Amino acid sequence: RTKPIRSSAGKRLSDPYLEEPSTRKRKESSECIVNGQLVEEIGEEDADGCAWVGESIGKYRGKILYQAAVKEETYYSIGACVLMRSSETASEPYIGRVVSLYEREDDDVKMISCKWFYRARETVLQRRRTGIDALHWEHELYQSELVDDNVLCTIQGLADVRSVELLDEDPAGWVRGGGSDNMPRFFYRSNYLPSSTSFRALTAADSSEARESFG
Repeated sequence: RTKPIRSSAGKRLSDPYLEEPSTRKRKESSECIVNGQLVEEIGEEDADGCAWVGESIGKYRGKILYQAAVKEETYYSIGACVLMRSSETASEPYIGRVVSLYEREDDDVKMISCKWFYRARETVLQRRRTGIDALHWEHELYQSELVDDNVLCTIQGLADVRSVELLDEDPAGWVRGGGSDNMPRFFYRSNYLPSSTSFRALTAADSSEARESFG
């Protein structure tokens, strides 16, 4: 089973959610509270309610890079885990970790690059669900190496995704406990390789990436 197509961000006319860039922009306040924290230097908000936070951190091959963005009063930064709107109308959101945030120099469209997690139903486990309880079926994810780009406006919200190595309790108990932030909770303990429909243990690099994501 191959992974569902996440986007066609590289081909502007194929972007399912991308409309012609609007010239209507409004300047946000230079300082505001987002996700309970003080955020300074909010940039210009586009027609989709997205704005960059702070100055650009550099340029690379036609991309103006940023560390963070705000959409509808929610703060998103590199390393955060997010819910992304699916191109399939009735499908649940995709889940990924933010790898980069950038603006295309040629058309000023705001973009997000994500490293994807798979749900069990998106893997080979779909064919042999027997023995997997409902909580693990719905809340255990499988990390992949697949990274691709999407239009920033397709972001739907934050997700709390943690490696089991970072949990102080049983994953099931942590999921049931919820949190005051109301973010959906997920956990993972292995990688998934869609090309070979196989699973692989987390590496030292994976563990380091997970720790960095939570400071």
